[in-house]
Amino acid sequence: MKTIAESDLIDNNDISDFNIDLVYTAEFKNLLHDINSIILPKFSVWDNKSLTYQRYRQNIMLLMIFTGIIIIVVMIPDINKILPEKWGGIIQNAIAFLVFVLLLIGIKYNFQKKWLLYRHKSELLRLLKFHTLLDPMTLSLHNEIPLKKLQQSIDEIDQIDQNTIDKFVKDEFDFWKYDRIILNPSERKNFLDLIKYYQNKRIKSQIDYFAIRAKSRENIDRYTKYLPKITNFSGVFLLSLYFILGIFSYTDISKKLSFLVVIAAILPVVGSSVKSYRTTNEISRIASIYRTRQNKLSHIYNNLLYGLKQENIDINKEFELMYECERILKEEHQEWLRLMIQSEWIT
Repeated sequence: MKTIAESDLIDNNDISDFNIDLVYTAEFKNLLHDINSIILPKFSVWDNKSLTYQRYRQNIMLLMIFTGIIIIVVMIPDINKILPEKWGGIIQNAIAFLVFVLLLIGIKYNFQKKWLLYRHKSELLRLLKFHTLLDPMTLSLHNEIPLKKLQQSIDEIDQIDQNTIDKFVKDEFDFWKYDRIILNPSERKNFLDLIKYYQNKRIKSQIDYFAIRAKSRENIDRYTKYLPKITNFSGVFLLSLYFILGIFSYTDISKKLSFLVVIAAILPVVGSSVKSYRTTNEISRIASIYRTRQNKLSHIYNNLLYGLKQENIDINKEFELMYECERILKEEHQEWLRLMIQSEWIT
């Protein structure tokens, strides 16, 4: 089994605190240790389950796409000119049996829903960690209160199943409300540690995460945007070329050029698959959303830095900026979850 450090996404690793910077005070590091001791055991289990189901799902999806292309190719009338005698029927029966087995496996184990369930639970823990840190009472002498609330919230998350996963989308899963208190001068050092930690561990990590995701989606959008049209046109062109050559050729070259028919049949299937992938995952729209959130978090990050440089730091303003960041990240997860629930393959 992978450890947290190995399993957690490298570009979004704000859940763990391995090799934490020694510049933080012992009191603040002890606080992080207390929070992590509650969160990480559950996160380790749920994150590993999510990754396992994700691998199973991806493997089945790839097999289904591959077998679908093979079935279409084998059904081409002129394919018998390429394949040995009776092989077409044998391949069709074998592929049909494989597809049937894959469907049974998918129905029985439902990897898509299980992946979504445990990914959702893992991301809720990520949100809960920083909601706990941003509770003013966490930095006070009464931090056992938010820690108790954290454990209660984790117990509630543990009860989420595939029938109740959409509650978070409807905002029915409520994080606790913060008690408005004024920090004592003796807690100022902890507050400054919190700001520094939040900037380096949370906001910077999320900015990098959104930047990587936006760039990835933008690259996919750039290279696949016109691919369905190109493949459809190419398929028609090759098929037309095959018939034209067959009509005007003085020799029978249809057998030699049968591969053109095969390619002409495959290309539209590939194009349709790419189009379905783009539509289901809303590639262009999600790329724009990621860039927008990257810019918003960058603005918050810069404002936090500006506030720390002031002679009299406005503690309430700094807290409000961090609350705004968490609100954005919560909405981001809600929108992602809503998209996944509404996707056709999460059924």
